[in-house]
Amino acid sequence: MIIDNLKKYKYYSLFALSAINSFRVVFDMIDFSKTGNVILSVVFYIVLAFFVLCSFSEFKKSFLNPIFCLVSGVFVLTFFTMGLGKGNILTTILVLACVRESNIKKVIKIIIIPKAVLFFIYLFFVGVKIIPDEIRGVRKKFGILIERHSLGHSSPNCNFWMLFPCYAGYLFIRKKVAFWELAIHFALFYTLYCLTYCRAGFYCVTILITSYFLYSFFPKAIRNLFSLRIVKYIFIVLCITSLALCLIVKNLGTEELKELTRRYLDGQDLNFWEKLLVKLDLMSSSRILNGAKAIEKYGISLFGQNVDYEMYVDNSFIKLLTSYGVLFTYTLLISMYYTIKKLQNEKETLALIIICIFALYFVFEQVFFNVMDAFIYLFAVSRKKREKLTDKSILAV
Repeated sequence: MIIDNLKKYKYYSLFALSAINSFRVVFDMIDFSKTGNVILSVVFYIVLAFFVLCSFSEFKKSFLNPIFCLVSGVFVLTFFTMGLGKGNILTTILVLACVRESNIKKVIKIIIIPKAVLFFIYLFFVGVKIIPDEIRGVRKKFGILIERHSLGHSSPNCNFWMLFPCYAGYLFIRKKVAFWELAIHFALFYTLYCLTYCRAGFYCVTILITSYFLYSFFPKAIRNLFSLRIVKYIFIVLCITSLALCLIVKNLGTEELKELTRRYLDGQDLNFWEKLLVKLDLMSSSRILNGAKAIEKYGISLFGQNVDYEMYVDNSFIKLLTSYGVLFTYTLLISMYYTIKKLQNEKETLALIIICIFALYFVFEQVFFNVMDAFIYLFAVSRKKREKLTDKSILAV
């Protein structure tokens, strides 16, 4: 009875979790004293415990839900093999909470809107940083410089992933957006790209807008394209491809690839396969080389291991395999396979477009936790429940 009465407070605690975690990120970014972070961390875990208590009666009915079981398995495996930071705990709990929830309006307010707000808070605090002499071009005029505190150095890159899932969710809910609106959206994202120079996020948004535009004019052709069976395997194919390329470089030798790259840039002749491998690595901004280094140093195991942050790999698949292990990666890939299969059965073409772009994003960024929660609910619930959404006031995300 007590737990049932607490259920009405579940969303208040969820919103509190989002807010606390957002302030923690901002505290890290603007270098406040550690005391503030410690206090926020204590409050975070208190609210987290309260939320779990409020949600327990609902969770215990969910054990037969396959998506719930998959996400729960990922959470348990990660917790016992790697441990989770507060941000990843929040993401996982949000996913678990949303799997069975039928009120889309509340979920959007809790998940998508806070992510958009956090992005602009992030951008604002970065904008007031002191402008270093080495900043050039447009970014110098606006003073945009992200200090990656965990890496210990500065980089003009503004975590575009915070806004990408928000915009994808916006298009998914709107269904119909005029051309002039898309043009304004593109202008906004191009401005953010000039300020932050985050290529991967901007490219994904550009592909999304282009695909949305094509889908508006050629719905049947695009629908047939994304109903192909190969689409279900996109995460699996990209994972195997990323792993294969990194293993090739590992067997070749990372130093050998560096030497081949030097020879290629100097205009020396290489054979076809050497030239192809060098070009692919250059196109990926050395992500293949970095992935090979991580595999060479840590290997791939069933449960993964703690990987030094110096071995930062901007490929989610390689990061999953080295840090979280084969079992974790397999669970995630299978869950995405069944999610795409469900979308194809329901003929949710726009959702398929978004999730395929999300798969490409996996290759270039570590986003498997960061943006997964913005998609999983919208794509996992039934189509009939989504059609009940009529409140237009929430569309201003």
